Amino acid sequence: MRCLMIGLIWLAVYCPALAAETHFDVNSQVQAQQASGSALFPATDGWAQMEALDATVEYHGLRLAATAWREHERSWSDHMTLSELFYDFNLGNFYLSVGKKKIDWGVGYGFRPLDMFSPVSPLALYTAVEPGVWQMSADYFTANSSLTLLCNQSQPTYRIAGRLVEPGFGCGGRYHSMDGSLGWQVIAHYDSRLKSRIGGSMVDVLGDALEVHAALLWQQRYDTPVFHPDRIGLDHFVNPVTTGSRRGAWQALAGITYTTRFQLSVIMEYWYDGRAPSRSQWRTLLATADMQATHAGENLLYSYQLSAERQMFATQNLFRQSFLLHLRMPLTHWRPQLTLVYNPQDGGFLVDGKLGYYWSGGNNVALGTRWYGGPRHAVYRQLDYGHTLYLNTELVF
Repeated sequence: MRCLMIGLIWLAVYCPALAAETHFDVNSQVQAQQASGSALFPATDGWAQMEALDATVEYHGLRLAATAWREHERSWSDHMTLSELFYDFNLGNFYLSVGKKKIDWGVGYGFRPLDMFSPVSPLALYTAVEPGVWQMSADYFTANSSLTLLCNQSQPTYRIAGRLVEPGFGCGGRYHSMDGSLGWQVIAHYDSRLKSRIGGSMVDVLGDALEVHAALLWQQRYDTPVFHPDRIGLDHFVNPVTTGSRRGAWQALAGITYTTRFQLSVIMEYWYDGRAPSRSQWRTLLATADMQATHAGENLLYSYQLSAERQMFATQNLFRQSFLLHLRMPLTHWRPQLTLVYNPQDGGFLVDGKLGYYWSGGNNVALGTRWYGGPRHAVYRQLDYGHTLYLNTELVF
């Protein structure tokens, strides 16, 4: 992979024909983090740093993208990955694609249920790699619709002991239609791990200022963490959190986007994720964690159990229900934005504010802050860092 990145740079410098279609993004982010002091995570402040180089070459339907990045939280670690390598071509009336490619059919800002195959969190402070999956697909287009058939890999985001679960492989299809201002799609897919997934979405533009969107997905199989409070009282260590394979979960999203005559955009969304732990699971876990932290000096097993219980935070969504409010105003160079995510189950919330400055070519620098708040036993309050100040820069070549 290191040779691949060197090869991309060599192409940009020594092959002018390709250099016109070669792009490099240099990203850097520094975070100053304030510990939350929850029972589940150590109460220590810290800082994190990430530096990444994204390189892309596009030439006559061939796209190759790779990312090299290094990050520091407790120590430096280096990474390199092939994020995309695919070839698009036409065969009669069909548009074909083969290789590793990002496939995202989702709609929405805060959560995208139909980003099914290699989901990326839209609310992450920074995602170093937007990964693709290995796939073969064929699209057939008409004047106002398209039909897609594909066989592909699915890479879940769920982690077990810090490691992503193994990807599955499956086949499916998508029908998408545009009827004036209304766009809608229907998706069906079968995967070796996740089994059947059926869903759809709609986006409707109601005039110049208002847009509404919604998405729905049913998933036959999913992985979720399960807390077992009966294991806490044992006189030997047994992991109190296990990974359970469950059947049948709905994911749903509904939202609107309204733009005022002053170019202020307001996005409001609600989403539901049936794969997330229930409120009763969180209540039991947090009450147990308080007891364990209080008596950790008397029972050494409690410290090991508290560490294992962090596995409950490995899901894509921590809660089954969330509300989002997002405000942004794209001025000439300055782009302020504010995001609020609220969990109605326990009153916890996330506030993220960012001010960015953009200049020619997509180069930008942004200063932001993120804060997790709510009642003492809100799930957001249990995360390792309660407040983060971050500086992000992006240079495009």
